[in-house]
Amino acid sequence: MSDVIVISSERAAYRVGEGGFFGPDDTLYQEGAQIYFDGEPVEDFFPLNQLARDRLQALWDKLDEHAKLAAAKNGRTFTSRLRGDALLRQASADAHAAVNRVELTKGDGGIPLMGKASDLGSVARVGAENTPETGGESSSGGKKAKVAPGAKLNIRAV
Repeated sequence: MSDVIVISSERAAYRVGEGGFFGPDDTLYQEGAQIYFDGEPVEDFFPLNQLARDRLQALWDKLDEHAKLAAAKNGRTFTSRLRGDALLRQASADAHAAVNRVELTKGDGGIPLMGKASDLGSVARVGAENTPETGGESSSGGKKAKVAPGAKLNIRAV
């Protein structure tokens, strides 16, 4: 039977995010710790009740206001930070993009071979030029069959 934790709605409750959090009493709360915190939250907190969500929303609004002023001062456009579901969708898309990203390096031979150099001849494309029954050299020394260019091949296992 697992323990059930009841979180009070009278105090803001958070789960500490990556990197931990040093509380005002110089205590380091590790990532994943669940804490009540009455002060202004930090961006890496995850809210566990409505009061915490409201306080994080107020923090993000405040940060956006400061960012708007800084953008206007520097002649740049302001883009609000992602929040809630939009943040989760973007994080998921970023994670998928990182997993699916393949980088080919030019100039140094590209991706290194996974096998030995002696294994290079062990793989070839299937085609008329290297299939004995259709015009390539016969391994049995038999006669070469003639194949018209562009003809469809009926390939079967021998």
